[in-house]
Amino acid sequence: MKIGITQIILGNTSLGDTLTLCAEAGYEAVELVFAEDKDLRIDMSIAELDDVAAACRAAGVEVASVIAQPKADRKSTRLNSSHLVISYAVFCLKK
Repeated sequence: MKIGITQIILGNTSLGDTLTLCAEAGYEAVELVFAEDKDLRIDMSIAELDDVAAACRAAGVEVASVIAQPKADRKSTRLNSSHLVISYAVFCLKK
């Protein structure tokens, strides 16, 4: 088991600052938060996701999981197309 932290408790901390905090505190893993108003956006390209994965590897921090916070749609509870993107993002970050 690895000791990690979730970006949720760090508020709007950037990926770079999150990874720096992880490294300085000795965390081995991080739970990343993807949202429309963060530097980790739900609609990131494959190249951008590869950059995120590379930054995590360079910091020595494993991506334990990801959370997606799509823009709230109070009219519908159906799954939307962003879930496919999120699933692929998880795949890219884990490889």
